[in-house]
Amino acid sequence: MHKDQYQPEIDGLRSLAVFLVILFHSGVSAFPGGFIGVDVFFVISGYLITGIIINDVSQGSFSFLTFYKKRIARILPSLIFVILLVISFGFIFYDLNLFDKIGKQAFFAAFGMSNILFSEGVDYFHSGVEASPLVHTWSLGVEEQFYIFWPAVLVGFIWWAGEKRALWLILFLVASSLVLSEIAISQNAFSSYFLPHYRAFELLIGAFFALLPRHVNLSCSFGTKNFLSISGMLIVLLSSFLMTGETPFPGMWALVPCLATALIILFSKGTVVGWILSRPFLVGVGLISYPLYLLHQPVISALLFLEIFKKNQSFQVLVVTTLICLPASYLVYRYIERPCRNVVRRNNLTGYLGAFGLVGMTGVVASAGLVIALTQGVPQRFKLLNPFSFEISEMQKPTFHERFQRGFDVDLNDHQSKILFFGDSLLQQYVAPIVKASGVVKGEVDIVSRGGCVLLKGVDFEDTFNGISCNDLRRKLYEIDKSYDYVFFSQNWFGYSKDILNSSCRIEKIGCGFDRWQVFIAETIRHWQSKGAKVFIIGGHLTVNWPQDLLPVMYANSERYQEALSELSVVNYDEALEMTESIDGFVNRVFDDITVLSPVDIWCRDGREACKLHDGTWSYFADSSHVGEASMPYSVSRLKETLMRIAPELND
Repeated sequence: MHKDQYQPEIDGLRSLAVFLVILFHSGVSAFPGGFIGVDVFFVISGYLITGIIINDVSQGSFSFLTFYKKRIARILPSLIFVILLVISFGFIFYDLNLFDKIGKQAFFAAFGMSNILFSEGVDYFHSGVEASPLVHTWSLGVEEQFYIFWPAVLVGFIWWAGEKRALWLILFLVASSLVLSEIAISQNAFSSYFLPHYRAFELLIGAFFALLPRHVNLSCSFGTKNFLSISGMLIVLLSSFLMTGETPFPGMWALVPCLATALIILFSKGTVVGWILSRPFLVGVGLISYPLYLLHQPVISALLFLEIFKKNQSFQVLVVTTLICLPASYLVYRYIERPCRNVVRRNNLTGYLGAFGLVGMTGVVASAGLVIALTQGVPQRFKLLNPFSFEISEMQKPTFHERFQRGFDVDLNDHQSKILFFGDSLLQQYVAPIVKASGVVKGEVDIVSRGGCVLLKGVDFEDTFNGISCNDLRRKLYEIDKSYDYVFFSQNWFGYSKDILNSSCRIEKIGCGFDRWQVFIAETIRHWQSKGAKVFIIGGHLTVNWPQDLLPVMYANSERYQEALSELSVVNYDEALEMTESIDGFVNRVFDDITVLSPVDIWCRDGREACKLHDGTWSYFADSSHVGEASMPYSVSRLKETLMRIAPELND
């Protein structure tokens, strides 16, 4: 908008939106709906961008090149800085797995596509994403994708049909996007939270109300304006109090904060709400709201990762994050964003060179992320700068991924194989040691597996990852037309409480353990026994207290690592033993010739106090529930003893 159309209330509204998001990401329980701050931003963005386009078009001064040059100046400087900050932190503090993830996120965030990445498998409310420093850039991706297409659509329609008819176009697009969003939510489509066609209606609501006052007289009395703006503010605040991660969102529920935001934008000027939002502090925060939004999540992530605060200390996290991010955001705004914007917005060679420079720098940042991802966390940084960390990373490599392939790895041309394995990542960690202990060659093994995936027969599963479809894997698994001598399967028996839609018990509570698995285990066994296979089930898996000093990070050293080894301990010994005994008791009452392998027996054969979790030099566990390469010699020897005792035919 032009300077004479500046609305300080909108900057004040931006400050409210960013504080709501910070409250949500800090985990403050009083604001479970603080995520609606993003929706407030969407409406503001749609309103302002459309206003800019309409004003320039009506004056005959609109230029696509100028428009996109200004977007580059607005978005890229702070974004580049924050991504580099996150990469630098990860280079020092993250292990290979986490740094690999950051590389992927940095690559997609740099190109404004992180919402597409996160739509492939991030649950914004239930997956611990508060510890992910770039997860919040999904909303920036939605806005950037809107900026790419909306100017051409709007300008083209105005040129073809006129400005007034554009209102009907916007309403049609709002309705279409809203319908798509509702359909996606009803089908539990995981991507519905992140992808632009499900979110477009929020930005388009802002666009509609930017254009409406040009053709409809919205003038009203002071009392009416007060009532409408106060109502809008109360609705936004109540939404942040009352909405939760369980609210079907976006869809129809997103209309509530979006329309309320529109009321504030349209009617707050000169009212009580307008006076509050125009206070210098709120306007000042609004001016730095973009770098503040970008910085707050990396800071929260760092505080939680370094365990400066625990997750239940949300108020402390909020206070420290605010104290760090407010001055830091001002510095980014003052010394990075504003100078870059002033250069790039010049209509001369310097301005265009500045824009090309920012685009080139974005490519450099994206390339850095790509290198991190392609090298799976840049292990060379350890090899060159801290050889001990490199040794740790080698010892913590998953035993499965170095030797086998996840997904559907089945030779359908061979009518018989010796062993079939299927299950999630907790099954995966036993594949290599079982194969080696039994002496079976790799070509005689078929595998159907994916992390976070329940593959028991009859399960109606709500998949939270879009890469390799769990439901497709399950369908293909039970369509296999070949026979096996042995079938091994397992799951995280303590997980998936809300993901199994046809379970008799979908919440975690006492007595809601093995019961919910009985029907599915029985169907699974019947299926494979009918094909002549001997069935093995791996029982309750162990969870260990796993100190962060065992991580392969840049500052790791042998002394801290050895101290951390002594802190390793099993935290669910009784639960794992009880789960194994429940599975064993059930299958042996109902079926013949079923063998249950006990992880407790493998790792804790001499009792709770004598669990074998390390060899004195290296931890067998690579995290709290998965074992690494260092465990192979021990687990192979233990499994060989166990299989010789309970299934000697496997070693024939």
